[in-house]
Amino acid sequence: MQEKNASQVLNNLLFWYMSAITLLLTLIPFRFVIPDEHIKVALWSNLQDALMNIALFIPLGFLFQLTRREKRNDWAFGALVFGLLFSSGIEITQLFIEKRCTTFLDVLTNGAGAWLGALGYAIVRRFFAGRQAANYRILAIDLPLMNIIYLMIPLMWINSMAIGRQQQRLWLIFLLGISGAIILGEIYRREIRKREPLLMLAFACTAMLWFAIGSMFSVAERTREILLMTTFVGCITLVTAMRQPLRQSANFRYEIATLRLILIFFVPYLLLVFFSPLAIPEAKWDFVFGISGIPNKPPNVSIFRLLEYLAGFSLLGYMLSQIVARYETSLFWKKFNLAVLIFWIPGILEIVRGFHPQYETSALGYAFAIAAGFAGSLIYRLQLGSIRRILIHRSQNLSESPTPEQSIP
Repeated sequence: MQEKNASQVLNNLLFWYMSAITLLLTLIPFRFVIPDEHIKVALWSNLQDALMNIALFIPLGFLFQLTRREKRNDWAFGALVFGLLFSSGIEITQLFIEKRCTTFLDVLTNGAGAWLGALGYAIVRRFFAGRQAANYRILAIDLPLMNIIYLMIPLMWINSMAIGRQQQRLWLIFLLGISGAIILGEIYRREIRKREPLLMLAFACTAMLWFAIGSMFSVAERTREILLMTTFVGCITLVTAMRQPLRQSANFRYEIATLRLILIFFVPYLLLVFFSPLAIPEAKWDFVFGISGIPNKPPNVSIFRLLEYLAGFSLLGYMLSQIVARYETSLFWKKFNLAVLIFWIPGILEIVRGFHPQYETSALGYAFAIAAGFAGSLIYRLQLGSIRRILIHRSQNLSESPTPEQSIP
């Protein structure tokens, strides 16, 4: 029972995080007004919006079914009801947002998306369990690396919404796609370890579906580029999964080597988000207390770019926490090193940003970045505590104590 409760905490944490991001994306720019006598309600929007609405709720349905544990069933009607109710709440709220129209079809398509996501989870679970391939545990967030895959989906959504007129920002999502492909390939290589071509191909297709859902807001305007990126993500996943696993010691953990590899792509992504568009630095340094580049009445793109900035630092804080947890030192020095990194990295970036011709060093932006980094670290710490409780419970059942190396995933 303790193991199930701890695992349930992990699943619920990510599910509600994804729900909150979905809520933000659908309600931005939060300009609420009292509707006049003419309420904007429609039955139908258009095919593109309908497809977007379905794709938007697929991850929510997937995670919803993941959190059900013993109560779930393969037909996933609970996910359908959740999708319809959650979408209804969003559509009712949009009655009070200016220039928004409440659409009945949006409720149905969102509900269908949640249902498809839940059915997809059931299919994938049966597929892996039937082949005895490390079972479907790889889909859960008991693996910290798998948590990064889930956290990248809303980050890619925000990236797509933040493109605006800077079309070159589209390629930033490819850096996230490469990072995710490497993670998924390494998870297959280390956790499943099956050399079945069909299974590896299915896993590569899963990676392509993951990237397609994450980049869905860019498909309409950049279809060819997104299709090309999606294909590359599948190929990278397949090539990584096909690599022959090396013989390692019992204490070897592949997660840190994988994290160091994906930081090669994630750090440039974060730098380009921070300094885009690239420009020659000026001789003067500008400083503001508020948020740099955000006007008094910001357009949606400015809000999305701020969210991308914060979501990126949150994910960085999560990854740094996992790396620092591996240090062979005391808990105090682990926390101290992590705090130094979270304070130091955005501080240096903010100082350099003050020389950019379109930005200023922002005191409030620095504070937000620190808060986002610690939020990502908190997610990892909560996850680590839950996983340790799971391992302790398992060791008690086996009448043996876990080693310190086994206690850190």
